[in-house]
Amino acid sequence: MGTVEALLLGVPVLGLNDGGTKELVDETSGILINKKEKKNLKEALIQFEKQHFDRKLISDTIREKI
Repeated sequence: MGTVEALLLGVPVLGLNDGGTKELVDETSGILINKKEKKNLKEALIQFEKQHFDRKLISDTIREKI
């Protein structure tokens, strides 16, 4: 539920590529981590910081999905 709430508010998500998260998050709304490993998390955080996310697009897209 937290993922949906964040996306509705236009907040980009950093999440694991499993469960419902992989159905909700795409390249415009966040970053998915394939394995829960320190190396993957570190790389994803670096990428997350560098990437610009359009908060309105995130919010609009999730509203269409749900």
